Amino acid sequence: MTISCSHPSHPLPDSAAELKRLICELREEAARRARTEEMLRQSLAEASEAAKARGELLAHASHEMRTQLQVLSGALELIGETPLSSRQRKCVSQCRQANTLLLSFVNDILDSARMDAGRLPLELSLFSPAELLGSTGEMLGGLARSKGLSLELQAAPDLPGFVLGDVRRLQQVLVNLAGNAIKFTRKGTITISVARDDSAPGPETTLRFSVADTGIGIPGAKLDEIFEPFAQLHGPSAGSAGGTGLGLAIARKLIELMNGSVEVESEEGKGTRFTFSIPFGAPSPPAAGEPAASPAPSGSPGRRLRVLLAEDTADIRRLITVFLTSSGHLVEAVADGRQAVDKFISGSFDIVLMDMQMPDLDGYAATRQIRAWERAHGTGPVPILALTAHAERNGHRQCREAGCTAHLAKPIRKETLLRTVAAHVGA
Repeated sequence: MTISCSHPSHPLPDSAAELKRLICELREEAARRARTEEMLRQSLAEASEAAKARGELLAHASHEMRTQLQVLSGALELIGETPLSSRQRKCVSQCRQANTLLLSFVNDILDSARMDAGRLPLELSLFSPAELLGSTGEMLGGLARSKGLSLELQAAPDLPGFVLGDVRRLQQVLVNLAGNAIKFTRKGTITISVARDDSAPGPETTLRFSVADTGIGIPGAKLDEIFEPFAQLHGPSAGSAGGTGLGLAIARKLIELMNGSVEVESEEGKGTRFTFSIPFGAPSPPAAGEPAASPAPSGSPGRRLRVLLAEDTADIRRLITVFLTSSGHLVEAVADGRQAVDKFISGSFDIVLMDMQMPDLDGYAATRQIRAWERAHGTGPVPILALTAHAERNGHRQCREAGCTAHLAKPIRKETLLRTVAAHVGA
């Protein structure tokens, strides 16, 4: 039976008219729902495309900015190794600090976008809390000295030798908090400390970190706002410190991501102290008969190595070549993945440095072809270090899946490059 929703020529009984009215309303409601569902599907598709486009934009922006920062940092390192007057050395030091701050700003912006998209997983590894404290001090020492400040590091004597956690993100928190302290301190001391937190519940090893300064302090009315994105201290006491306003917001989110909590105490004119506690896993004991891991070598390798370098950016290719040759190594440099595969097959190398974003044949495909050639010819795998300007963690996984031995994110310092090469060649 077909019922038309047009008005009938002869009146229907009340029950029939009511039934027809209900059927018409149901049809109209079904049509509205169908239109709404179609609009929702279209909106979801548009949102998915927008998210994909934003991810691609972030990856491209990260690549371009880090590539240029690599050129700047590498050139400044090489200039710093030449004879300089005190004035020139001061200028180089200022440029290196500015380069470090630029990289920090890039990381803050990219990390904020990743957090908003829920794409910031943790990467766990064993690390030494004492060594983490020392390396953080090395990173910030020059910046503190340039302002005439003292940087003190305090490690409790009963710290565990190693714990399991995301050392890179933990150091990012410390650098953000301590960098902020240096920014807002005119004179005095910045103190970074780490100790056990035995009051914390649970079987994990909980460590308590503290970053204290003798700076301008935070007004009481601002304490509830400082962890908000883009929050800034305003007024004459803040001066022109600048920054993205994301550092503290990112620090808190990272601490919470690592199942920790953060507190802040401050008094205007006397200073500020940030304290946070994070639980860490304990290292698993080696299986019976399994040798304990030996520490990675530090410094540059003790013998001359034959290095294959694949890098499409000419300036970076020259910089890395100088980094390696100035340490006594022999370098064959090529500009794309296809040349890298051909050179590897025809030559003999101790290690390969492979840029992953190259034209024609990228580093992922080149690495897979090299690994396939090694398997076909029964040769042992040569270490391949992935060089990438992308900061995404899934990029690290893709490098490993392609066959890379380890990953180095640009900008790469000379010392880091040589130490990593030494660790993987075993020289």
